[in-house]
Amino acid sequence: MSDSNPKKNINKPIDLEKLFYDQDIDMQGVLKNRESSRKKITSYSLETYQGEFGYDQKKHLINRSLLGRSNKDLLNLETLNLEQAIDEVFKQEEVPSEPVYDFYLLEGGSKESIIQWQIEKGVPNEYAKWVNEGDPFLNYNITLQPGKFRESMYAWILKQFANQSTSIHWKLCLFLYQLIPVHEGLVGGAKWYHEYFMKLFEYSYGNYKDLIYDVTTDFGMLKYLNLDYSKKENPDENYARELLELYTVGKEGGAKFSENDVKEISKLLTGWHCGSDSWEYFERQGLSQEEQSDGYFRDGPLFSWFDPQNHDTSDKQLSSYFNNNIIKGREGEDGKKELDDLIDILFDNEDTSRYISRRIYQFFVNPIIDSDIEEKIIKPLSEVFRNSNFNIAETTKVLLKSDHFFDPINYNSIIKSPLEFTLSIFKELHLKYVQNPTAYEPGGGGFQIHPALDNPITKDYFIYNHLNDQIRNTGFDIAFPPSVSGWKPFYQKPIYDMFWINTHTLKKRGEIDFLVGQFHIYLRGLGGGGNGTDVIQCDLYEYISSINDFKNIDSFIEGITKRFLNSSINQETFNLLKNSILNDKSENYWTFLIEDYERTSGKLEYDTLKNRIRSVLLKIFQLEEMHTY
Repeated sequence: MSDSNPKKNINKPIDLEKLFYDQDIDMQGVLKNRESSRKKITSYSLETYQGEFGYDQKKHLINRSLLGRSNKDLLNLETLNLEQAIDEVFKQEEVPSEPVYDFYLLEGGSKESIIQWQIEKGVPNEYAKWVNEGDPFLNYNITLQPGKFRESMYAWILKQFANQSTSIHWKLCLFLYQLIPVHEGLVGGAKWYHEYFMKLFEYSYGNYKDLIYDVTTDFGMLKYLNLDYSKKENPDENYARELLELYTVGKEGGAKFSENDVKEISKLLTGWHCGSDSWEYFERQGLSQEEQSDGYFRDGPLFSWFDPQNHDTSDKQLSSYFNNNIIKGREGEDGKKELDDLIDILFDNEDTSRYISRRIYQFFVNPIIDSDIEEKIIKPLSEVFRNSNFNIAETTKVLLKSDHFFDPINYNSIIKSPLEFTLSIFKELHLKYVQNPTAYEPGGGGFQIHPALDNPITKDYFIYNHLNDQIRNTGFDIAFPPSVSGWKPFYQKPIYDMFWINTHTLKKRGEIDFLVGQFHIYLRGLGGGGNGTDVIQCDLYEYISSINDFKNIDSFIEGITKRFLNSSINQETFNLLKNSILNDKSENYWTFLIEDYERTSGKLEYDTLKNRIRSVLLKIFQLEEMHTY
């Protein structure tokens, strides 16, 4: 397996591995400490947890189930017992509405420019078209995919993550995506990217075995891992290798497929091609040239097709690792059935269930798996996976309600990804609910709102596209995984999630200040229209007033750290946070600041209070406890 993309990486991501190893770190000491902590596990049982299910347990469950959690999510579980909480967490999300044409305020996003873009790409004039403002665009032909539509798609995905209910659904979707990632820039098009992501959304609660069939024949995957270009005279081995190493049996824990298995499977997979952009497909239908153009430029979903003329019809002999199975070669359309036979063989192999169970455990519980975890947790969990008909959600549910999951050693044992770090702040500060981008008094008021943020069609595009910049700059670009294997913090031993943290990404995480009150939309193409019109910020008074006894400085510090941190802080840190507000003044200073603002509702008083709140928040965001969950 190559650790680079099969084609030139057109949007090179941050090299987390290089940045990590460039640091002066006592690696042996760090790894020894991590390994020794795993030896403190007290429960290796997948039986349902029977202990106390209070605030800490609910926070642990929510942390591992959502992509960034807020206090609101915890309140949704406040009165529930474990079974009820699990039912709530594993409710399926509604299928989201499609992305719409929402970036038209940007220069170059006019209807005329979109038509011209298509014509320049070779679309005949009679097929070129535009999308009306606020209308869905994904049903239109594949040529209607200029760059801004792709950015709109990325913003749409982040919006789904940020607006998830108290449901694990989108995190399951992300689990599948990091397991079977695709590089959007190498495949191309918001239309395909949306279809692929929604496929993972659907299969989050479905049969993983069926997903592998659909992924293998997916329009984008056929391009990404070269099956679209594979010829029976010279089969491409790229997808066959990744199918074994990354998606099914894996390469650890006993998996011992051979190089000949890769060659035989690559022959079996010849014949599968992308249909939606294939003139050959429409020509094979016996269509006239005009009818071929109608097919090629038509609207509708993308599709793949099987070409019997490019399929190797010989028998495929697998190794003893696969019980010496022979997959009978077939001719004509029956050649497609060889893929069914292969997938049956892959899922009959116990290593597939072991490998997927291992990846579920690493994603939701802890990346480090020792021999005890392998034997006492992974092995029985793999039986759950098989017995549930390879259902990802049902397997994860058994794990997340288990006695082992609630073992205290598993709390705060994973470093947050950039996505989870940023979204936890975004959600907790209620930024997705902000109606007035520049509020400085409770309930609204302030400066003029920028038209892009006042417009319900364009608002989400500019907010979430800018938010995506922050996440990308700290090491996670959802559309551009660094390799066919995905992101190394999810899978590469012995460092795993520690790859997320280095001097570069820590600095970028520290620049989260924009979420507290410096959200500069103009960085994504909009110019400011005056004082404050290019900023979206949290109404910080409204936020802190939701904390119990918030006018008391000690109660406030205790409350706000519980909101953001997943473990308690020592007295020294508590005093540091407290003094970041008081600045050596008396404790009454905090109370006076709040009451001055409540009395006046003035901007000067609000700004003074806001600056004190921002000061303590930024210190909280830099604490070690902020980066784990």
